[in-house]
Parts: sequence; C-alpha cells; structure tokens
Amino acid sequence: MRYFFLIFILFFKFSLGQQIENFKILDFVTHEPIENVRISINNRHYGYSDKEGNFFVNEKVLLDSIGLVHLNYDNSTIKKEKLIKSSIYLYPKSEALNKVEIDGKKQQNNTINLVGKLGLNSKQHFAWNSKAITYIPFKAEGGITKLKYKLTNIAGVKGLKYLEFKTNLYSIDSITRLPGKQLIVKDIITSNSNGDRIYSLDISEYNIQMPKDGVFIAFIVLDHTEYPVSSIMSRRGELCATPVLKTRFRKKNEKRFSMILTPEGYFSKTEPKWQKLDFNFFLMDLELEEND
Repeated sequence: MRYFFLIFILFFKFSLGQQIENFKILDFVTHEPIENVRISINNRHYGYSDKEGNFFVNEKVLLDSIGLVHLNYDNSTIKKEKLIKSSIYLYPKSEALNKVEIDGKKQQNNTINLVGKLGLNSKQHFAWNSKAITYIPFKAEGGITKLKYKLTNIAGVKGLKYLEFKTNLYSIDSITRLPGKQLIVKDIITSNSNGDRIYSLDISEYNIQMPKDGVFIAFIVLDHTEYPVSSIMSRRGELCATPVLKTRFRKKNEKRFSMILTPEGYFSKTEPKWQKLDFNFFLMDLELEEND
C-alpha cells in the first residue's frame, strides 16, 4: 500500500508538470468558434481546431509562430510574442462591390461579407492535402481527352500557379450523388509549368468514356513536405505555398457545382466530409472527342 501511494504521488507530480496551453479560434465578426482550422506550428503541420474552436499546445513544444488556414477565412500567422490572449480571431473572406443587386434593388458602394460563401468570381487558395471537385454534367458520348484548370496567383505571390498538384476523375455515386469510383487507378501528379492562363492536361491514353451521369474532376493539393517551401510571405502575411484555383459565380439552376473535402478534425476526431460551395464552382473542365 505504501509503494502504491508513492507511485501515485510521483504520477500526480508528473501530470502537473505536463502543462497544456489552450487556444480558441473565433470569427472576428460573429465571435463564434471556428472548427477545422488547419494549424501549423513553426511552419510544421500540427492539427485542426475542434468544434468549439479549441486547440491545445503542450509546454514541451518550442512555440515560435502559429499558422492558421481555413477555406472561409484569411490565412493568418501569429508570432509567439503577439499571443497575448488565448483567443485568436480570424477575418472572414469578403468581397467589396461598387454595384450589387440585393432584393431587386441596386445598392451603391456596399461591402458584402461572404462568410462561408464565395459569392463572386474569385480565387481559392487551399491548405495542404485539400481536395476539391467540380461536377461536369454529361455533354455527349465520347472519350475524355483533356482536363483543364484555371490556375492563378494570389496576394502578390507570383509563383503559386506553377506549383504541382494531383488530379483524377470520379464517377457519381447513384445513391449519395457524391464522388464514387476513381476512374484513373492512380492520381496524376502534374503542374502548370509554362504558366498558361488555362492549363490543359492530356489524358487520352487512359481511354475514359464520358459517363452518362456526368463526372467529377478532382484537384488535390500535395502535402507540405512535397513542396519546395511550406510557406511564403505575401501582402496578406504568411501563406501556405500551395496552388490557387479561380472560381466562377454559379447561375441559378446551373447543373455544374463544386465541393471541397473538409479535413479530418485533429482534436475532435471528426470524419472528413464533402462541403458544397453555395454560389461558386472551381474552374475546371474537360474536352471530349465525340464518338462517330
């Protein structure tokens, strides 16, 4: 009994020594917690915030800076000396309009906050390991010969559109209407090495026929270890050094749409899930060689 009591005291002292600092990530406008923010510490991937916006850092981690990336918010990098409070605020991505139409009436010089919704022709910068898809409806019977991507740069960084990414095609699951069977056995790694305005990838060697239900084109960002650098400075601060896709406004009743696979929650252990874009789609397309 005496030995058990001694072991308990030693374990208790050890536990007290393992201090964990709790941070909470909040929306700057609504002050609501933000789930699934991708967190990097000292430019290395660390995890994701849970559904309450929390993430935890053990005292053993030599913290120099925290990088935060989320689909709907401006990327942010915070140095250790600026972490005065445990609450961290992210700014929602927004677009400024000179003329917009709201409820049938034209308004002048309005700024519309598009929290969680990319409501205009825009650009999408991705976190590492992100997967985005665009649904292409059935056009005609024929073989798919080329895949096309409208890559671009962002925030004054000129080299992002040259970076590598992976791609594939997926059939449509007849029940869930989500991506089904992978049509190319192994993801293709490619890049817009010439910096073309619209990058075209020849896939005619795979002899893929256009499915009657349409097809999903996938755009897959590599892991941070597979890029020459993991982050880069921009007009907005430090960004992940990852490719950028253009998006286009989705018209009412348009069949084409896009989704992005939200990452697995590191602390909440939530399963990855597809999230549909409300107003935009990623600019990806294909070319067919129609059958005779």
